Amino acid sequence: MQNESEKPIRAFIAVEAPPEVKERLSEIQCDFKPRIQGASWTRPEGFHFTLRFLGNIMPVQAEAVKEALAPEFKQRQFEAEFDHTGIFPKLEKARVLWVGLGKGNFEMKSLFDELEERLARAGFPEEPRPFSGHLTLARFRNPRPILPALLSTQFDCPPFTVEKIILFQSVLNPAGAIYTPLAVTKLRKGDPC
Repeated sequence: MQNESEKPIRAFIAVEAPPEVKERLSEIQCDFKPRIQGASWTRPEGFHFTLRFLGNIMPVQAEAVKEALAPEFKQRQFEAEFDHTGIFPKLEKARVLWVGLGKGNFEMKSLFDELEERLARAGFPEEPRPFSGHLTLARFRNPRPILPALLSTQFDCPPFTVEKIILFQSVLNPAGAIYTPLAVTKLRKGDPC
């Protein structure tokens, strides 16, 4: 029988949405729900902006990730704002409904790039897909077509400051995933001038 130090954990690195953003995104979800059927909706308490999904990793690898995250990042704190929706992989076969960043997307990409360099040095393979910053609102168990008009919804979401990144453990259960922070890395404050 495996002891706890030998069991893999499901992990990812993300920026957590602050409460006022979670509240607004929950309202946006409510607007979509009557118009989009067959979706599994992300619970508001689980709203986060994934920088890197690590999958199932061993505890020793989780320690290596913590060490990789510990040194100060070049990317400083920055302002971000969700301002549009999108679909993965394509409208004809939607699997994921998401919201994306307008303001802050460039900085988030810089943070992702630096994170990728650190993870590579810690022995993790490079993320094969290009960076596509998003926060998942819903997933579709069966791919389905989505009308483009459904995505043209204009919405305002409060801006927020990206101050830290978090290594999360994800435990899947029937009521939804439970996310537990394993490590938090604070970003430096921006230049005062």
